[in-house]
Amino acid sequence: MSEILVLMTCKSVSDTIQGGGSGWWVLNQARASRVDTVVLIHNAHDKRQPGQPSRHRQPFLVGRVSDVIKDHDRRVSVQFSEIADASGASIKWEGQSPVSYFTAGILDDITVGEMRSLPSVSAEEAQEVRRIWERDNKA
Repeated sequence: MSEILVLMTCKSVSDTIQGGGSGWWVLNQARASRVDTVVLIHNAHDKRQPGQPSRHRQPFLVGRVSDVIKDHDRRVSVQFSEIADASGASIKWEGQSPVSYFTAGILDDITVGEMRSLPSVSAEEAQEVRRIWERDNKA
């Protein structure tokens, strides 16, 4: 069974679309390059952009991987070719890392909407979106 990358993020669907992907993470680029699906789950406790506690750890978006890019500080963004809205119960999470890998069976418990194409965003554009977001969302 293939792995699914699951990321706990405070970012919204519009943030994801603007940056063309998952946002920027400390993770193994080679391992992330082997996945074809990413599930984003809601992080209600990030001080930069606090969310809704009732939605904490609930899936909200599924993306199909198109590329994995690296920034100057070695953070990685998983870029998406397609996205779909998602919903489901809170995902059991262990540890402090906002990055985890699950078996594809995790998708059995997530309702995934219809996939829609995501416009391609260049690495340079994604990096600029990151810098603006970080400037505007300081903790």
